[in-house]
Amino acid sequence: MARKIGVFARMRFRREAHHRKLNDNEADALLFLAERYQLPLPERLLNDLDFLMTHAERMHVRIRRNSKENPTAESYMHHIYEAVRKLQAAHNDSVVGYTSSREFGTGMAVRLRIEKGLVAQSIITANTDSAFGVKIPRDRQGHQIRLRKGSKIYLQAIGDEGRLYQFASTVVGYNTVRGIATMFLNHSNSLRMVSKRKAPRRYYDKPAYYYPIIIEQLAIPGKKEPQKKARVLDHRRYIGKIEDVSAGGCCIRCRAPLKQDTLLKAEFDTPTGEHIQVYGKVVGVRPSRIGGSRMHVQFTRLSRHHLNTIDAFVLGFGEYREGRTSRA
Repeated sequence: MARKIGVFARMRFRREAHHRKLNDNEADALLFLAERYQLPLPERLLNDLDFLMTHAERMHVRIRRNSKENPTAESYMHHIYEAVRKLQAAHNDSVVGYTSSREFGTGMAVRLRIEKGLVAQSIITANTDSAFGVKIPRDRQGHQIRLRKGSKIYLQAIGDEGRLYQFASTVVGYNTVRGIATMFLNHSNSLRMVSKRKAPRRYYDKPAYYYPIIIEQLAIPGKKEPQKKARVLDHRRYIGKIEDVSAGGCCIRCRAPLKQDTLLKAEFDTPTGEHIQVYGKVVGVRPSRIGGSRMHVQFTRLSRHHLNTIDAFVLGFGEYREGRTSRA
């Protein structure tokens, strides 16, 4: 039997939770977590992200071991995930971002805008005091893009915690770094953070099916205005691959992208074999550097159970720390 937290302790916890921008549902979900695992100092859930993640994962594993879906438990987990996202975002905001390209690490993803209409993906392969190197990008035919020394190039670098940095540089030369053909660029101290992802995402290269949705106007007897009804075109099934997924949406790499603003239904499986079904809207389509297109989808409707499953997958729950969660 879980030990109940006293009235004054609950008030103190909720006051601190509100100070950290959590709402009542999220605060109560964390209190439920503290009671379930009899935590002597519940406030530690607000102040120690690793501590919170450990116990949230224990709860996730416990719920998933129960074969019957429990709406109350799913509701608690949903609010726990929301609390995790808010506390992570607050932590990330307190972390000082990059101020110079000299701080970039090898393996960091970058996007290069070489000329109008030509955008290529690459990674940082080297970083020295005088310059930094990126893997020589390739065009859509697979040929290396080699620019003259002094050519100007615009970059977007994806930093820690989902921060996106934008800056300009110039080509200084070419060399091979650990067997990788590398383009070296001048450093920049004028980085501009242009965005920060609201929801963390995770790369996921697995098949997905998607179906367009149309909105029909149905005449209703006795009513002047027709009623709108969404209909999934099940006979028009397309296949693609989920490139990345978050609680807010996903990116599908495909050969037959739907037009922007098109509604769709998408289906895919998680690594644990759980089938996910979501409804969404196409918010953008971009060419993929490896062929086809990248279709960006914003989720508009999905069940709480499936949303929790996606959240757990993005956080890696149940995959890496089974030993620590075995006593859930």
